[in-house]
Amino acid sequence: MIVELDIANLRAFQSRAKRWPKEDDPYKPVPEGFTIAGFRKVTPE
Repeated sequence: MIVELDIANLRAFQSRAKRWPKEDDPYKPVPEGFTIAGFRKVTPE
């Protein structure tokens, strides 16, 4: 199986300040204690 991901959208999701899941989230919640690398962090829209 091959899946194409919108990396910018994924990084924005992972960079959210609040990690509480929302009904319309396109991705699964990040694990407890997850911290995104500084060079990958983006400002969510």
